[in-house]
Amino acid sequence: MSQVAHRRVTAGMFDGVPVMGGNIPELGARPARRGGQARNMVATTPGESAVRKKLDAHQVTEHLRKLPHWRHATERSAIVREFVFADFRQAFSFMTQVALQAERHDHHPEWANVYNRVNITWATHEAGGVTEDDFRLATCCDEAYERFALVPNAKG
Repeated sequence: MSQVAHRRVTAGMFDGVPVMGGNIPELGARPARRGGQARNMVATTPGESAVRKKLDAHQVTEHLRKLPHWRHATERSAIVREFVFADFRQAFSFMTQVALQAERHDHHPEWANVYNRVNITWATHEAGGVTEDDFRLATCCDEAYERFALVPNAKG
């Protein structure tokens, strides 16, 4: 059984990522939310935990106008996109950049990779649909794609 070394830290920075105090694994840390909560989180009633706010269909459509390569998968209330790269190395480099952003935002994708293709789905399970966080990370994906893709995306 392997052991993960832990280091006691106070609130501040750990490897360039803001963290809350406590014991954290030596290999990484959970980032602290700005102001204790993400910007689009709302508490429904006193004493209830905060949840991310689901966007309605009109709001999703408005956001998608700014991200034309993404589509609304209405059957599961998510946004999806396929990214195509020249090879596996580009695809994996892209996934690494997205993973780092996802961890910074404490919001993670559903994704699949087969050689030079990466399919990403963003949805906020605790909200039961698409939230601002999903669009924020979709934008991060598009920005990372611009840095790593050498071939045009055949499917958009």
